[in-house]
Order: sequence, then C-alpha cells, then structure tokens
Amino acid sequence: MSSAAAEYDYVVIGGGSGGIASARRAAGHGAKVALVEGNKLGGTCVNVGCVPKKVMVHATELREHLRLAKYYGLPEAKSDVDMAALKAARDSYVARLNGIYGRNLGNSQVDHLQGWGRLEGPGSVSVAMEEGGETRLLSAKHVLLAPGGKPFVPPVPGSELAITSDGFFQLDKLPGKVVVVGGGYIGVELAGVLNALGTDVTLLLRGQRPLPSFDETIASALQFAMSDSGVAVRCNSPLAGIEAVEAGATAMQGRKRVLFGEQGDQSEEADIVLFATGRVPRLDNLWADSAAPAMLESGHIDVDFQQRTSIPGLYAVGDATRAPALTPVAIAAGRLLSDRLFAGVEDAALDLANIPTVVFSHPPLGTVGLSREQAQQAHGAERIVSLESGFTSLFYGLVPDTEHRPKTTIRVNFLLPEGVTTDGTTPVPAEAMANARVVGMHVLGPGADEMIQGFAVAVKMGCTKRDLDSTVAIHPTSSEEVVTLQPWSPHFASRA
Repeated sequence: MSSAAAEYDYVVIGGGSGGIASARRAAGHGAKVALVEGNKLGGTCVNVGCVPKKVMVHATELREHLRLAKYYGLPEAKSDVDMAALKAARDSYVARLNGIYGRNLGNSQVDHLQGWGRLEGPGSVSVAMEEGGETRLLSAKHVLLAPGGKPFVPPVPGSELAITSDGFFQLDKLPGKVVVVGGGYIGVELAGVLNALGTDVTLLLRGQRPLPSFDETIASALQFAMSDSGVAVRCNSPLAGIEAVEAGATAMQGRKRVLFGEQGDQSEEADIVLFATGRVPRLDNLWADSAAPAMLESGHIDVDFQQRTSIPGLYAVGDATRAPALTPVAIAAGRLLSDRLFAGVEDAALDLANIPTVVFSHPPLGTVGLSREQAQQAHGAERIVSLESGFTSLFYGLVPDTEHRPKTTIRVNFLLPEGVTTDGTTPVPAEAMANARVVGMHVLGPGADEMIQGFAVAVKMGCTKRDLDSTVAIHPTSSEEVVTLQPWSPHFASRA
C-alpha cells in the first residue's frame, strides 16, 4: 500500500453515468478530481442497460418493418436474425462508448484510476488497482459514492440455472424458448425484444398485471398488446424454483423446468430462464465497517435532497440511492452536486417531480407525472378527471389484419381547480375543465418513446387543458390526439 495519500478536492467511486457526470462537472469548476472504477466505464446504462437494450429494440423494429413491407408494395424480405452478428456489432459499439468515456475524462483533466475504491474513513479512500496488485491511498474533502447496481437474484431453489438481465447481453444465439421472471420494466422490455426476434416467450408475473406502479389503463393495455403479439403472460404466478431437465444443464446451456404458482405446482420448460426481478445497490466492500453511512431498510444509502449522506463530506447518487433508477436522474443529481460543492450554487438540488419515463416495451410506453391512482391519492378522487383516446397508428393502416394491429392508448389525468369537484357522472363546467392542470400523461403506442419528452416540458410548466386545446395539432401524427382530447372547449381556448 502506498504510504502517502494523493490529495484531491473530490474523489468519485464509480464510473457510471452519475459518477462521470459529477466528476467532469467538478473538474470544469476547477476542482482536482479522481474517479475510481474497476469495471468498464459507463456503468449499467452503457454496458448492460439502456444502450445495448435500445440496440436490440432497433433490431426488432427493423424486423417488424420487413414483415410489413409487403403491405406497402415492397418485396417481402428475409428477416431471420443472426444473433451472433448482432451481438458483435452491438458489443463493438459499446466498446467505442467505453473509449469515449475514458477520453472525455482525460480531456476534462479527471484522473481515472482503474481499480476498486473503498471508503476507509472521512475523506479517505483506498484503491485496489487492477494492474500490479498495488493499493493506493487518496484523500479528499469531498467523496462521492456512485457504485451503481446489480441484478437481484431471487432466493429460490435452482436459481443458478437462470441468467439475469446482465446475462441477456451474453446470448450469441436466439433461444427457442425463454421464461422471463419479473413484471417490471426490465421484464416487459426483454420479453418484448425476445418475442419480436422470434423466440417463444413466457412472462411470469407475481402480481395481477405488469408494471404495477404505472397507470392501470396503460399497463393493462400493454398486457393486452403483449399477449396479442404472442407473449404468454402468466399473472399471479410467483416463482417457486428451477430444476434441470437435461443432465449437466447450466444457465446458458440445456433444458430447464420452471416451477411457479402459489403452490409451485405449475411448470414450463425453457432453454433460458431470465431473471428480470429488479436491481439492488452494488455495495460489496465499498466501505470499512467504521466508515459506513446510514442506510435505508431497502438497502439503499440514505441521502437528503442534496445527495448528502449521514457523514459530512460524503455523498451518493444513482442506483445506490432511492432516487428513480434512471440514467438522466443520476447525471442531473451528480452535476448539481458538483455545482453546489465547487461553483457555490448553494441551492442546487434535483427536482424529482414530473420526471419523464419511457419503457421500451412492444409497443413503447411513455409517461410523465402521476398515474390516475396516484393523482387520486394525492389530491382526492373527486378532483381528478381522466381523458382517454385509443386508435390505430397510420403506419398500420394498410395492414389488413385489423384485429391484431397494435393500438395506441393515451390517458391524460387532470387536476380540477380548487373548489371544483366531480362525481364522475355529471359534466365538469367548461371553464373549470379548461383550467384543469395536467398532473399525468401516459402514452402507449408507436412513437410514445419520442413523443413524451416534449410533453414533459409542458407538464413540468403546469400546462392546462386550455393550453392543450389552444395548441394547433400536427397532422397526421399520434401526438395530435393529446391536443384534441374531448371535451374540447373552443370558447375557452383563448386566453383573451
């Protein structure tokens, strides 16, 4: 171990999105910064999350377009998937991003230490270097913990026979049959990708529907769409265990049997069992026992609204905290923290209200603000009005199979002005409806992932039904449905 500690203004443990963003912002403010990371730079998002997942989604979109080309007068094209070639191209792209992150750190004058950081005490960090086995000591007035997360593995018999969402990106051939366990966004995304590429997929849900924290109308519409596309969705089917069917079966090889149901008396065989059961903080050997910060019961690091832990000078961002596990949230929190610490912006803090979210399901889902259930709980059911629209995107208009064309579903939740209520059966006065504020917007359908960002700005600014009604639509688009929701009140569309 090095005897003398290298001195810095800021030491960041973790080279994911939040850690890198905070380190570079701090260096931009003139701080001397070190970033410690033992894995590939970019964290979950770049290596086993957002980026490679979106590549897979693009592959499914291309395959779908090839399938439908004949309805547009184009010759039907071969759409078989060369999984090995797709994986190689995807991995090459991710490797380029790893290199870009490294170069960006260097260009920002951030010292990148390839190794494993451990908090030894206030302002003291040891680094087990990847090469040579050397341990270095660092000291800093401010230390940021940004270790990221890892997949949660359910403690059931035979769990070693399953892969996690991380392992999904190691597949170099398309499995014939996959059982996906988990009804959160990871589960529905990966189930949709595999199904769209041609795999036989079963999705096991512990509860009554996928995405239980999302707006019920939208989540139910997604469940219908997934079932209609061929995914076998098994509700109220908790996982009981996994057992080998073929001798010598492993997570990546051989046939397995998945046991599920309240009594564990139901089963399905599969080539691959994929755990999409959420992620937990990656805290292994992150600190000495005497240097541990206060923790939440959930296993996350306890931080306040400005990312401070219970230890002065120690901060945390990203998946290790209870903030929404979204890359842009970690980036924003990390940058604002550096603004506060090194640029004197004392009130810098992340506003967690109205953060837009996209699920890259099939079809995609975009949402911002409160679900109907959340809005009713927060403001009272008598003050919430939900308007909905359902239609088929023009892209599928030429497809003759009208029964199985993907549908777009939109729900917008409005908060009536103070003192105005509704029993749900009588019309709301036009003036009150015009002044009702959007507190939640939820879209399921083609293009929802690109549509929701712009509307999120409007929701964050407090837009009302009047604002939507007075906006001229773009035709023909799916987004025009949001600004033409009935009832429309032309008399109140003008602010004059």
